[in-house]
Amino acid sequence: KGGIIVRLGAGDAAQLAALRANASYQVLGLDTDAARVARTRTALYDRGVSGPVNIEQLRGTALPFIDNLVNLFVADDLGGDVGDELDRVAVVD
Repeated sequence: KGGIIVRLGAGDAAQLAALRANASYQVLGLDTDAARVARTRTALYDRGVSGPVNIEQLRGTALPFIDNLVNLFVADDLGGDVGDELDRVAVVD
């Protein structure tokens, strides 16, 4: 089985790459800091993992996913309204 893994506050390319257990998973980091996103995106490219491992800028509190898409959500701090979004985007088996 595979799926989508999301890391909130994902400014570290090594941490993002480590979340990809095998080729059946895609990892997406979300960070609010545009400069950190750009640096991490470059580092992912340099590591040769960009594509299946990527990072995007999070704007606001709405997570950019359809309902029931994310298999695993990793975060140090969910922060306010983002936590409410987990119920919507998390896969419930």
